[in-house]
Amino acid sequence: MNKAAAGNSRRPPWHPWRATPPGLPGPAAMMDGPPPSSRGKRPRRACTRTPCPAPPGRYDRPVKQGAPTDEETRAAGANGNGPAVANGSLALVNSGLFADASNFDLRYVPDYERIHAIVGALRTLGLKVVLTSGSFDILHEGHSMYLEAARRFGDFLIVGLDSDEKIRARKGPHRPAVPEMERLRMVTHQRGVGLVTLKHLADERWRLIKTIRPDVLVATADTYSGAEISELEERYCGRVAVLERMATVSTSARLRRIQLGLPEPWEPPAGEAGGTADGGEPGRPPASP
Repeated sequence: MNKAAAGNSRRPPWHPWRATPPGLPGPAAMMDGPPPSSRGKRPRRACTRTPCPAPPGRYDRPVKQGAPTDEETRAAGANGNGPAVANGSLALVNSGLFADASNFDLRYVPDYERIHAIVGALRTLGLKVVLTSGSFDILHEGHSMYLEAARRFGDFLIVGLDSDEKIRARKGPHRPAVPEMERLRMVTHQRGVGLVTLKHLADERWRLIKTIRPDVLVATADTYSGAEISELEERYCGRVAVLERMATVSTSARLRRIQLGLPEPWEPPAGEAGGTADGGEPGRPPASP
């Protein structure tokens, strides 16, 4: 007998758990009880336990797009006073810059470099950026109507506010009537304003415009000359939209009337019936009979 035959004689011709030779009963019929692999084990039961809720603050946030989960930036956090915000379009949209609340600590951004970063993030989302500027001293309905009209030119409105020093240099030592920090807060309360910053006297010409390079620059008719508008549209912005002044009286004229004790143009003389009983609104001339 050769070695191969000797080896085969010592090896069982078949194993109960291998393929069964023809004509023999199967392994289950030859053994009592279940197969060895299942002996001593309880049968599996369907799981009826309620899954544990996810830890709050980690899985309940929207899925971020455009960046890994561990990358963070403070660009969407506006002036940096708020917590770091994760990269991605949804993270920026969910930040305080798009909320209905004033969120002054987020919307007031004094650093122009941070404004540049925020504008870059907005453009990544495909949003049209609008810029306008002004003093906004003693805020009145004309200011509110102007800001609302400016907002309609795009998706995100940035307002540059003249500093106290800049206003004094242009309008005299007794202006502004309202200090710059209060004016900034009042503007952030206006519907549609996304971000505010200050424009300083020592700034170079059109510094804020050059930083933002807005898609639309909104201004009043007496702000820029025709040649300046052409230069701005050619080099620093998409277009310049010119709006007429919307106030029935300017802040300067109102202050003069207050100092002189004069009534507003639509205010009835003392002793006569007036107010809003005739259907007019506060701050507007009474309705004609």
